[in-house]
Amino acid sequence: MPNPISQRDSFWNKIYEIARDDRRVVIVSADMGAPALDQFRLNLPGQFINVGIAEQNGILVASGLAREGKRPFFYAIAPFAVMRPIELVRVNNAIMNIPITIVGVGAGFSYEDSGPTHHLLEDIALMRAFPNITSVDMSSTINQVQRVLDQVIRAVEFLFGFALLAGLIVLVGACLSVSTLDAGTSTLGYIARLLPLGLGAGLFQSPNNSAIMGAAPRERLGVASGLLSLSRVFGQVTGLPLIGAVFASRIYAVTTLDRGMDASNAPPWAIVEGVQAAFLAGAALVAIGVVLAVLAFRLDRRRRVAALDAAHMPDAARG
Repeated sequence: MPNPISQRDSFWNKIYEIARDDRRVVIVSADMGAPALDQFRLNLPGQFINVGIAEQNGILVASGLAREGKRPFFYAIAPFAVMRPIELVRVNNAIMNIPITIVGVGAGFSYEDSGPTHHLLEDIALMRAFPNITSVDMSSTINQVQRVLDQVIRAVEFLFGFALLAGLIVLVGACLSVSTLDAGTSTLGYIARLLPLGLGAGLFQSPNNSAIMGAAPRERLGVASGLLSLSRVFGQVTGLPLIGAVFASRIYAVTTLDRGMDASNAPPWAIVEGVQAAFLAGAALVAIGVVLAVLAFRLDRRRRVAALDAAHMPDAARG
């Protein structure tokens, strides 16, 4: 399949076709980059002007070119193409009716991670208030649907990640709570302490399994399922003996039982201390999982931001 082309590059490719036959077409860029603009720089250098990060100057240059019979296209990030030179647009292009074409990229919340300075919701309202200016809002239904789907997917992934982290945190609290059991704890006390264990495990297990299976390609789902089962069994065969070792070690440490004797022969108070130590150890292990999960979320967030920057931001960087 051919590689999809962005709406931006499709637009500039069409302008390039026109510019090759019409020397009056001139691109005035506010330090913007796009793959489709490289052909102007290379093949039509006399029809490409980079004014730098100076949008007000760009409007003046484009207006001056238009007064000399050129057909200028001024290109900048939409918030800066509209809001920064708004008075110059009003005077030169609305009142004086100097014909230029202002092309902005990144309207609305396209630059969502760059903050409110890069958000633009007022452009159409402002431009429609001026005489002699026509506003055209190009959009693609497919792109819009894809962006909505991307947002939905990101929201679901966030909820899954939140549930996973919340489950681990609940498990830490549950283990600490169970570590307070003693020989005098009532039945309701046991239930109150053990119930969060099930809740935390449920919160963690489902999104964890879904994340693992969802990350695997369709043809590798069987392998992913097998690895998931293997990791679960590995956790059981290593975790239970580890916790059991902590339990027995604590009993032997607080009693005079011989190391070769069964720990179940210990007095009730010693068994209680063994249980407390075992669940404290469990809380420590799960706490390590919480720290690792937080670090993983932070790294994933950085990766997503970098991917969004690469996909939606122009090639030229703004200081």
